[in-house]
Amino acid sequence: MRLNLKLVSLILGSLLWIYVNLILSPHARRNFKGTIEIRNKASLTRVTLETEEVEITLDGTRRDFILAGPNAAQPWIDLLNIRPGRVQVPVRVNFPPGMSLVSVRPNQVVVQIEQLQEREFEIVPEVLGQTAEGYIAEPPVLNHRRVRVEAPPQVMDRITGAKVSILLQDVKNSVSENAKVVLTTANGEIREPITITPERVTVDILVKEGYPTRTVPVASPTFINKPPEGLRLDRFTVTPAEVTISGPPRVLKQVETITALPIDLSTLVASSEVVALLRPPQESIRILGTPTVLVQVALAVTPVTRPFPGLPLKVRNSPNQHCMVTPSSYTLVLKGLVEDLNRIRPADLALVLDVRDMKPGTYTVPLTCPPTLPQTIEALELLPAQVNVEISETEPTAPTASPSQAGSPGKP
Repeated sequence: MRLNLKLVSLILGSLLWIYVNLILSPHARRNFKGTIEIRNKASLTRVTLETEEVEITLDGTRRDFILAGPNAAQPWIDLLNIRPGRVQVPVRVNFPPGMSLVSVRPNQVVVQIEQLQEREFEIVPEVLGQTAEGYIAEPPVLNHRRVRVEAPPQVMDRITGAKVSILLQDVKNSVSENAKVVLTTANGEIREPITITPERVTVDILVKEGYPTRTVPVASPTFINKPPEGLRLDRFTVTPAEVTISGPPRVLKQVETITALPIDLSTLVASSEVVALLRPPQESIRILGTPTVLVQVALAVTPVTRPFPGLPLKVRNSPNQHCMVTPSSYTLVLKGLVEDLNRIRPADLALVLDVRDMKPGTYTVPLTCPPTLPQTIEALELLPAQVNVEISETEPTAPTASPSQAGSPGKP
């Protein structure tokens, strides 16, 4: 019985509400707050409103407000044919038929319109950290390689690139992340609000067992001993100039160059190609491929200095002269190519001191280089530079008479 009474009361109350609000529908005035909608916005522009909400007052019947719902009014502004800058535009309102607009507060808003530029940048993946020991990571794969940016000219000029950062900290499994795209400048990251499309990209990194690799240059070879006489090291080239090595990351990053075993120049007789064995800096570092390099050694011919000691000084004197020269030998220091020095004959080095026109006495005579020295040979030094010469006359020997002449009588 009570349930029936409650049901009847509910039905009567509903009918009364419908009659009062929908059939009689008295006049009403209500206030709404609405967010301003921007229409006819030009492409590559950014619009900023000083006031984004307005208060709207509408008149209408209660039935109209019930049927319209909470969003009975929609404020908007029209930016058609409005140039970039700071402008004031009227606020317009859309509302259901049967209602009337009483007021809009404020009825005008200040709009800042900025002209934008559009540019594309390649997304550079940045991998932070390292995989676990004994694991390596393949290069990152992005589902989008480029990003489109819309920004004011003064901001666009500062942008140098775009990147996404992925952290690999002791991971052993492959990684797939939805990373945020960050714009970079010369001084860091862009903080201003900028339109980026897409804002996030998917980055996939394959992680597998193994050690990372690195390409490092081959250091200049070390040469030991001197090349044979008359040769000098002119230049050398190393092929290949770089090699790829593998090893634990903490050790690998410390390796700057790979060196080869020393090359003995004394074993070379001419320009040659020498196979040099590479030497890893640590046992944990492994050289991928052939552990040798080819060193092209170019030897150049160079003049040498060679002394010729103990050369006898020849004296040309008269029969009635006795000559003593001190010292009686000399040393000649010559410079030239080895093959030219080896062809020198003793006659080329002969030095003759002519004293036939000199009177008895003691003299100091300077020595000069032999005139017969080949033109390809340069005389650097003649030792001694002068000699002492002592000249004396010899007494003539008396003729001895023959026996026949001794016994014959003299003529009157």
